[in-house]
This record gives sequence, structure tokens and C-alpha cells, in this order.
Amino acid sequence: MKCIICERTRIENSGYCIYHNKARRYLKENYKKWNEAYSTNLTWDQYLDKLSKLENVGIWIREVIDIELKKVK
Repeated sequence: MKCIICERTRIENSGYCIYHNKARRYLKENYKKWNEAYSTNLTWDQYLDKLSKLENVGIWIREVIDIELKKVK
């Protein structure tokens, strides 16, 4: 089966290929760190929205953010 973002083969138990899955894992791992570092209580979608506005966010992260934000809405 194909990744929900690109045409690569998705990894088992995921809708994402190895690259997009790694990007999603990175987002999840850093969500808690962001809240601790900035002393905030951002929701998942607020966190993703803030990241999506940063210039230095990579393409795979951006693509995962777009999909994840669509899931929230």
C-alpha cells in the first residue's frame, strides 16, 4: 500500500512511508518538549499550526502537518 502523502510504500501499521512516519514521530516527540520549553499548554492542533508558520520546517514535516491538521478539522 502507498503512503497517504506520497507514492512510496507505507510501513506496516502506519499510513505513512518511512520518511513521513519519521517526521510524524518527530512531531509527536517534540510536542511535549515545546509545551515544557515555552511553559504553555498548546493543543496538538495549535502546536501544528505554530510549526506550519515557521520558515525552517522541512517539507516532510510540512506535509505531515497538513494531513494531521485535516484530521483535527
